[in-house]
Amino acid sequence: MVAYHAAWFATEAGLVELPIRRDLRWIAFQKSIAGAFFGLVGVSLALSAPVQRGPSLTRLGTVLACAGVVTITSAVLDPSRIVTFGILHAIAACSVAAVPLLRLSSALLLPLGVTLVALGVGIRLDALSHPALHWTGLSPFTRSTFDHQPFLPWFGVVVVGLVLGRQLKAIPSNGPPVQGSLARFIRLLGRHSLLLYMAHVPFLIGIVALLKWLS
Repeated sequence: MVAYHAAWFATEAGLVELPIRRDLRWIAFQKSIAGAFFGLVGVSLALSAPVQRGPSLTRLGTVLACAGVVTITSAVLDPSRIVTFGILHAIAACSVAAVPLLRLSSALLLPLGVTLVALGVGIRLDALSHPALHWTGLSPFTRSTFDHQPFLPWFGVVVVGLVLGRQLKAIPSNGPPVQGSLARFIRLLGRHSLLLYMAHVPFLIGIVALLKWLS
């Protein structure tokens, strides 16, 4: 994620020329990052089930607050590319929508998830072309924005993540957690992933701005 955004900001600033928007390899790289995010949403929900209202609402409120910061910041940077349904907005929506599905069996969740992904990838409905419905992922049109991660197909990836999370939860834990500086560092990043997400963007913007000024 950090590497992709560094390349994106550097390209936007004209420091490098990378085919981020048209090269299939870059597009696949971006989609794989987003897919990992949404898949982990489902895994986390499955691992934490049954959902506890207090911690879940606190987490949801934090994600929504950060999504609001992203929207406000994008409006300041470029009102024509404001983020109204970026990855944090989508994660919040998918997290709420996935909770009722925790009651379903994995045998139902897996085909449901695959179907939702297929709908989001292959279906476009003219009836959903209104700007207020672009977030669905079924709209044939999307406007210019810094970040747009529609509900579909990503909610389908979250549902598949629920199944994967259940499989991981069923694996017996043998022995203490892996120790060592690398393991501790990875666990630290995992516990503060939202902070890392929010902090890396202004950090990269600052670095790119400095390089642009020096060039």
